[in-house]
Formats: sequence, C-alpha cells, structure tokens
Amino acid sequence: MSDEIKLNKRKLSGTEKTFIALACILFVLIVVSFTGTIIKSAAKGTNAASLSPTTVNELLYKLMPKEVEGAVTIDNVKHPVTFYLERNESFDPETDEGINYYNVYYLDDNGNRVNTDEEGNFESGVPETKFMVIFGFVGKAMEKIDKIVDVMRIIRIVMIILFVLDLIALWFTEFSISEDQKKAQYQKQPKKHRK
Repeated sequence: MSDEIKLNKRKLSGTEKTFIALACILFVLIVVSFTGTIIKSAAKGTNAASLSPTTVNELLYKLMPKEVEGAVTIDNVKHPVTFYLERNESFDPETDEGINYYNVYYLDDNGNRVNTDEEGNFESGVPETKFMVIFGFVGKAMEKIDKIVDVMRIIRIVMIILFVLDLIALWFTEFSISEDQKKAQYQKQPKKHRK
C-alpha cells in the first residue's frame, strides 16, 4: 500500500471562474481608486517626494480651467477681465521655478494680450501678480480634485462591499460543491444490512 495521498483535482465551474475574475477586477479597481487621493496629496505638496515637480505641474495644468474670471486694478479702479492660462513651452525644470511652468495673460480693452513679466507682474503695470492669478486657477483645480476624490471614495466603498460579497459568494459556491461531493460519495457507499 502506498503512503502517497492522491488529491482529487476538479475543474472550476463557470460560476467559480466568474466569481474569481470578478474578485480580481474589483481588487484592481480598488487599488486604482486610490489614484485621486495620490493626485490630491501631490497637488497640495504633502506627497511631493513621490511625484516629480514637473509631473505635479502637468497634472495641475490638465485639471486647471484654461480661463478664469478676475479683475485688474488700473488707476485704482478694478476692471473685470478674463485671465487665460497656457503651458510655458520654454519651461526648464532644472532652472525655472514651478510657477514658471504656466503663462498667464489677459486681453486688454483693445484686444491686445497682456502678459506677466519676469517678476510675475503684468506688463501693463497693474499691481496684480502672476502668483495671485495662478492661485485662482489652482483653487479651481483643487475644487475639481476634491470632487474626483469624493466620487472615488464612494466608488471605492461600493467596490469593497462588492468584493466582500463576491468572496462570500465564492466561498458559498465552493462549500456547496464540497457538500454535494460528500453527499454523492456517501450515496455511492454500499449500505450494510443488519442481520
């Protein structure tokens, strides 16, 4: 008699394969759902070590609106204007500061473009600075990130619940198959008759 124990391998049923595939997909989606939190922390600078400044600037640029309503002060009178944002194509990550990744401008009453100078002040001499205007764009981007994170948080909770339910369903399917096999084996055994 051999001491080896032979394990009976059985093929997975279609239901089991479906539950396993669903569990894998849900697990990946749960991990991906943390992306919004990573982006938010990087944008706020709390996780600056994990993303390069250029990557953070690019993410912010993609999330920022390309125009924001604001005002400029000319002769101590505030004039409403629309500020525009564009990527600075001559940005050098080695020498330039992060704020220089963006160009900010507005159109004056004649339709001429008014840019900021090297110090960040508008060339027209108005006291508003590029930093103050960029802050408005960043604020709008952060509002968008907050909405994305809130939605991702809800989706993550739903996916975790579905993941747990899927694991329970997989366990129940396995348990049912195991019990059916035990029952089938019990019924195959010859019955002993009493004398």
